[in-house]
Amino acid sequence: MAAAAIAVAAVGVLMMFGNNDGDMMSAAAEHWQEARSFSLPRRALAAVIHRGNFYVVGGVDNRGQYVNTVEFAALGRDGRLGSWRRTSELQRGRFYLAAVAAGDYLYALGGGSGSLGDENQPVASVERARILDDGSLGPWEVISQMNTARRGLKAVVYGDNLYALGGYNGVFLKTMEHAHIAKDGSLGPWITDASAAQIDRYIHAATLFKHYLVLLGGHMRNAGDVSHGDVEIAPIAQDGSIGPWQVMESSLLIPRFMAEAFALGSYLFLAGGHAGDSRLDSVEYARVSLFGDVEEWQQTLPLRLPRSAAAIAVNADRVYIAGGMAENQVLNSVETARLLPAGGLRP
Repeated sequence: MAAAAIAVAAVGVLMMFGNNDGDMMSAAAEHWQEARSFSLPRRALAAVIHRGNFYVVGGVDNRGQYVNTVEFAALGRDGRLGSWRRTSELQRGRFYLAAVAAGDYLYALGGGSGSLGDENQPVASVERARILDDGSLGPWEVISQMNTARRGLKAVVYGDNLYALGGYNGVFLKTMEHAHIAKDGSLGPWITDASAAQIDRYIHAATLFKHYLVLLGGHMRNAGDVSHGDVEIAPIAQDGSIGPWQVMESSLLIPRFMAEAFALGSYLFLAGGHAGDSRLDSVEYARVSLFGDVEEWQQTLPLRLPRSAAAIAVNADRVYIAGGMAENQVLNSVETARLLPAGGLRP
C-alpha cells in the first residue's frame, strides 16, 4: 500500500471540557482537558467504555501492588464523567492486561501476574464479569485460557469475535489469536491465526479501524534503537480470520512504546508513551484512505501530562486517556478531548 500525503486541516486539533469539579470549558485549549480522576492511581491498566459507563481495570499502583479493584463512572451526554464507584474485583491481580466489552459482559485478558520484575509471569487466563443495569459488575469468573500466555497484549472485538494481539511470554510475540463470543457471553476455543505480524514488538499500541487491525510502534528487542516507528495493518476476513499483515510506507513522527492508539472517523491517533529517554505528551494522527493506506503522520493537540502505560477509550467522537506513569508518579488522572472534523469546530 502506498502512502499518500494529503493536506488535511487540523482534524486532530481536539478540544474538550470537564475538570475534576465537572465544570465545562467553553473555549478551545492548547492541550487536552482534565476530567474527573478515579480513586486508585494505576499504571499498565486497561480501560473500556460501554453502554454509557467508563471502566478502569487492573494495573499496578504507586506502591508496586496490583490493583484488583475495578472502578467505573457514568458518562453524561455532554461527555463529563460522574463520580467514580468501585465494583467487583478481578480474581487475579494483573498488569499490562487488555480489557474489552461485548454484550452484557466485560472481559479481562492476559497480562502479567505474580512478583513484579524479572519473575513476573505472563498469564493466559480470561476473566468475565456481567455488566449490571446500574453499570456495576457482577463477580468476575475465569472462563477461558488463551493458547498463548500474553503480557502487554492488546485486544479488540470485531463482529462476534474477540482478538488478542501480540504481547510477550519470554519472547516478543508476532502471533494473534481469536475466539468466538457466543450469545450467552461464553467464548469458543481460541484459534491462533495463520497470519502473524511481520515485526516482533512488545508494549506496542493497537486499535481496530473499521475492518482492519492496526499495530503501532512498540519496544524493540535489540540494544540499539529502543522503539519501533512503523505502522502495520491487516484486514479481518468475513470468516473472522486475519489477512496478511503489511507494513505501511508512512512512519510515526516519534517512535514510541507504551503509547495508546485509537481510531476516530477516518483517522488513526497515537497518544503519549515513551521514546526511550523520556515520556511523551505528543499526539500524532494520520488519515486512512478508502483502500486501507495510512497516510502521513502529523502532530496534533498534546496531552496535559507526558504519560506512558496509560489506557485509552473512545465514546462517539470523544476520547479519554486514563492513569499511567508520569515522571516518578503513578497517575489517577483522566484527560479528554474531542475530534474536530477537517476544517470545522465542534462545540
